[in-house]
Amino acid sequence: MPDGPADQWFGFLAALETTCPACSGTGQVRSEAWQAWHERAEELGRVALAAQRASGMRLDASGAVVRAPDDLPRRRRAYATGHSGGDAPTVMAAIERAIDEHERARPLEAEYVTCRTCAGGGLVLTPLGQRLVQFLQRHGLVTGPTSTPPQTPGTGGTIGGRA
Repeated sequence: MPDGPADQWFGFLAALETTCPACSGTGQVRSEAWQAWHERAEELGRVALAAQRASGMRLDASGAVVRAPDDLPRRRRAYATGHSGGDAPTVMAAIERAIDEHERARPLEAEYVTCRTCAGGGLVLTPLGQRLVQFLQRHGLVTGPTSTPPQTPGTGGTIGGRA
């Protein structure tokens, strides 16, 4: 059974817009300051984890950082190569201080702001939608924020020059 006229229009309109890739259709994105803050937090987490592994430190059941037993084969290899791991608590303390400082340095602005790509609507024009808008602008049927309707002599501001 063929689609009704309304279904055809809905299909056409759906082909003109798509979900905004910048905000995934939510209309909001994380602010640049918060994005940088989260990236730094992830980096500090990776550094802390690498330092714990390299030094033989681990988290105990309460979440405290403790030294792993020295009888592990991995630790014996580390001692044999000249790395004593004696500076591990100092390194871990420095990393923990950096994490604490980073936590206190949270941005003051809102974490999420209106998406600039879709102006908060969650949708953007598809290539077909862009072509339609260009067509309508070219013929003076709509105006956009960066364009002005064409001015042709004798049109008197009417659509298509008809009076």
